[in-house]
Amino acid sequence: ATGFFETEEHPSEGRLTRLAAPVRFGAHDHIERRPAPRLGAHGREVLAEAGFSAQAIDALLAEGAVKLPDQP
Repeated sequence: ATGFFETEEHPSEGRLTRLAAPVRFGAHDHIERRPAPRLGAHGREVLAEAGFSAQAIDALLAEGAVKLPDQP
């Protein structure tokens, strides 16, 4: 009744209950919230920012040292 909790449909986990935004700012009270990324979801981007080349990232994936969520 107080709006302390809200529900969301998570793409892989289904319906979840989470804490609502703790504050509201008048006309801007709708805060777009997205589900947390899956483990490894930004793996390529993080490794690229750390200085790894695309070929080095592909080698790490092939060796199994890094796993992305879309990999079997």
